[in-house]
Parts: sequence; structure tokens; C-alpha cells
Amino acid sequence: MNKERLAILFITSFLIFSQVLFGQQPVVKSKYKVTFLGRTYYSHVVQKGQTLSGISAAYNVSEKEISLANPEVFTGLKIGQTLKIPVLEQENTENIIDNHRIFHTVKKRQTLFYITNLYQVDEKEIIRLNPDLKKGLKAGMILTIPNKKEEAQVIAENYIYHKVKSKETLFSLANRYGVQMREIIALNPSVKKGLKVDQVLKIPKGNYVVDEKLEVNTENTDENQPKKQEPCVDYAYKKKEIFEVALMLPLYINDNYSRSTSFDELGFFNKSERFMEMYEGALLAVDVMRKKGLSVNLRVYDTEKNPNKVRSILLRPEMKDVDLIIGPVYSENVKIAGEFAHRNKISIVSPLSQNKSLINGNPYLFQVIPSENARVEQTANHLAKHYDKSIIVIHNGTAAEQKMIETYRRKLVSTDAFRSSINEIVFKQINYKSSKVSDIEDALSVGLDNIVIIPSSDEVFVSVIVEKLAFLANKYKITIYGLSEWEFFRNSDLNYMNKLNLHFPSSSFVEYQGKKANDLVIRYRTYYKSEPSQYAFQAYDIMYYFLNVLMRYGKDFHNCISDNPKLKDIDGARLKFNFKKKNNWSGYENQGVFILQLQEDMMLKSVN
Repeated sequence: MNKERLAILFITSFLIFSQVLFGQQPVVKSKYKVTFLGRTYYSHVVQKGQTLSGISAAYNVSEKEISLANPEVFTGLKIGQTLKIPVLEQENTENIIDNHRIFHTVKKRQTLFYITNLYQVDEKEIIRLNPDLKKGLKAGMILTIPNKKEEAQVIAENYIYHKVKSKETLFSLANRYGVQMREIIALNPSVKKGLKVDQVLKIPKGNYVVDEKLEVNTENTDENQPKKQEPCVDYAYKKKEIFEVALMLPLYINDNYSRSTSFDELGFFNKSERFMEMYEGALLAVDVMRKKGLSVNLRVYDTEKNPNKVRSILLRPEMKDVDLIIGPVYSENVKIAGEFAHRNKISIVSPLSQNKSLINGNPYLFQVIPSENARVEQTANHLAKHYDKSIIVIHNGTAAEQKMIETYRRKLVSTDAFRSSINEIVFKQINYKSSKVSDIEDALSVGLDNIVIIPSSDEVFVSVIVEKLAFLANKYKITIYGLSEWEFFRNSDLNYMNKLNLHFPSSSFVEYQGKKANDLVIRYRTYYKSEPSQYAFQAYDIMYYFLNVLMRYGKDFHNCISDNPKLKDIDGARLKFNFKKKNNWSGYENQGVFILQLQEDMMLKSVN
């Protein structure tokens, strides 16, 4: 272990130790498979409470293999995130299927639990059809499995017959099939009373392209009205005043000093490296602010990702006297600490969580990482400022995509940039799952800028659409807008992306040639004899920003921070800060989003 580097970290720390408690939800194995670059994958959508270890166990695939196929998991799983799970070689052996039964050949290491999850069939049903299982499951056995697969839709000559699933709505069905809701109602009058699960609807065949004109709101809507806020109180910092700041991170100090656990190549316990780097960045920011004349007493607490440890830290008498809490980093622990901060009227900063619900009802909580909804909203604002042409959305019909599309529609008609210039926006939607390649070309315009939004994080789907658009770019001028997850794509063709003038939103961006980033790199090298990671940048920016806010406005700064142009000078080397309240009772979400463009040299550049 790098003892010299570790010693530097602990000089100003007050550290506490404990064990980690885990809880997770069961994982249901996906029935859907995709093929990409010659490899077959399960397409798994992450549900609430699922963990990487749970998903690994359900699919009988190592966490390492899943991580290599989905690099974004290193920043944590997200609800609704689509993962590519490699299909094991033994699963690629085709099983015989007829209309009512599947004949499955048992492979090595397969269990009955695995098989029931694979086919979504009750264990008792499999045992009933295969009495020999009472003697035990063996490799090479051929099992009879009931074929439960049911088609949700049947396509007839002029209509599609659709069986309604849970949570489907008339709006989602109209978008999926590219028809108007009134057309569905005309053919199915009973839906006026509401949809019912398993109800069969008669839907007219459409071209699966929704072409609409959005009327721009000319009046100031509720969405654009400023949230009610108490006035910012005048404050002047006095040098004798000392601010008490608590930094709560899962540093795993016991494990770092123990030789019984695994270490990475840098000498840190493998779960703690990124948080040690955050600690390093935070200490550098404190050092810079002390040189500016700010007196800070930094208290550092080791949470070890343990909710019980967080609770025990918060029970310490000195915690009620702190002026600012930064951390913890995991949502469950942020919720616990946030409730404490709310009760004691202490401002608290969530440095990594993207769980937007944490700020609900807590006016003292500041969420640094913009939510997916915020990134979509800021992309819509950017589009409004730079384009007045038709906008085309190509999607795959998922609920998550529909939610983002609705956000685009809402923001495009309400943003000030559009309201001041035009009255309507041409907004086309193409459900690629149910359409043809020709539908995409029909939506494009010759001689005009074609703004194409692809609101998907599924790399396989995105790669297919991008390849088709790149071919059409020889004839049409196309600019595509994607999601922040695209930055972590590994198998997509950058040449195609470049040809299509790719833009996407990101919550962070480091311009290494800039003065702020360059200064931080030099300081970090001087102190720690190594290069700063993204986590070091992140923690430095957060600590530097909030210490500046304390110095300018005092500990009651939360009434002075929203939409304050005077704070633009303390944007970070990696982060933008623009905090806004969701409503009059909520905390603050950072709206500071970078719109990044892929340049000809394959480097990224911020264009906002």
C-alpha cells in the first residue's frame, strides 16, 4: 500500500468504522435476446432494488463479464437501464420447440432454479411433467417445459389485434402504432371507460410515424414561473469565523489497513479507491480556500456504505453544530442524512446520487448530479436556442423513451427561446420497432438541417439506427442528439457518429487545456505524486463551490444559490453549477449540463 499517500489523506480526518449491510430484490431473467457483433446477449432492464451481484447470479454470468459488456455499470446501476448480458455458450444450443412444449437439454452447472427463471415456468409444473427430477437434475437430461409464450399482437390484413398489458395507456398505444387515439377509440368504443389488462383492441395499421405540429406557448407558463423563495440575507464574512464542514465518504479505513482483503494496483482496498480520490480532491479545495482566508474545520467520517454507521455518526453531539454536510454518496444513506439535516436546518450536498426523489420535501438538500430528466430538459433548451427546423425522434417504443419524448415535447413548447421566435414546431416521431427504413428517409428534408433525437441507452439499437442514418447522411444534412450514456459505448462506430455531427448532454466535462483543470492537475501532482481521476475532480469542484458559497453568503446560503449569476465564476473544472428548486417545498437540483459535440478529431467539445 502507498503509505505516504494514505498518510497525507488521514492528517485532518476523524474516522469511524463499521460493517456493510446489503439488501437486494430478486432478478427475473429476461426472455429477450439481441445479437451484436456476432455475440448473443440477453437484454435485461434493471428494476428497483436489483444489484449487479443479483443479476450475475440470475444469469449465471460473472460480474466482470457483465461489466465488460456494459462499462457504465462502474458508475452504478440505474432503474430502467438496459444491460447486455452475455449468453453462455451452452445456452446457444437450440432447444426443440413446438406450439405447446419446449424440450430443454440440461447443461453442466444448470440448476432447476436457473431453468425456471429461463422459461418463466413454475418449478412444480416442470416437476409434474418430468417425474425423474425427483431423483435429481443431471447434465444431459431432456426436460419437457410448457411453452407459455403468448404473442401480444396478431397482425391481420387491415388491422393489428393488440392484447393490453399492465400500465399501457391509449397514449402509449397510439404512439407505438403511429395512429391517433381517436382512431383506436372509434374501433373500440369500450375503451372510453378505460383500458383493461388482457383486453384485445383492434388497431388500424399506420405507417408508425407520428407527425405533429407543437403549438408554442406564448404566455409564461407555470413551469417558467420562478419558485417562491425567501430573500437572500446580506452577509459579510469575518476572518475569525470558522465554518464546520462534515465530509461523509465510504473510505473503508479498516480494510485499507488490513492485509486480509484484496487491494488494487494503486495500493487501496478495491472498494475504496474512488472515494479516497474524492477525499484527496476535497482536501485540495480546502487548502485553496484556506489560502483565500476562509477558516474551515473539516471533519471526515467513514460511512463504509453502511446505513447503521451513518445513523451512529449522526447521533454524535458535534453533528448538530456543523454548517454543511457533504455526502454520503449512496442514495439510501443520503436519505438518512438528509432527514437529519432537514430536522436541524443544515445544508447537505448529495455528491453522486441521481435519485431525484431525495430532494422532495427537503429544502436543505442539494443534488449535484443532474437527473436524466434535467439532462433531457437542458438538451431541449439547447435545441430551442439553436434550431427552428423540424425535429425527428426515432425510438424503440419503450416506456422510458416515451417519458423522455414527452419531456422534449413539454420543454420545446415552453422554453423562452422558441416563444420569442416562432409559433409552432414540426415534431415527428418514428417507432422503429414497428416501422420500415423508408419511414426514416420519408421524415427527412432535403436542404434543411434535420435534427434527429434518439432517446435510447441501448447500444445495440442505437448502433443500428446510427448506421442507417450515416448512410442517409450522403443525401441529407443530419445532426443527431443522444443521451449521456453514449459516452460509455464501446462498440459503436465513431466515424458514423462523427458524420452525423453527434451531440449529447453530460453532467460533467473536463477541458484539460483550460486554466481550472490545468491548475488542479498541477496541485494534485504536487501533493499526491499521481494524476487526478474523475472522482478527484468531482470532489474538488463540489468542495470548492460550496466553501465559496459559505464565504459569500454564510451558512444560510440556500436562499441565495438558485439561479444566481454571481456564482458563475466558481463553476468547476469538471462540473457546472446551476441549482434550481423543483417546487416551493423541495430541495435543489443542479441543472448545470454540458452539451457535448463530437469533433472531427474525435475529441469532445462543450458547445454551451
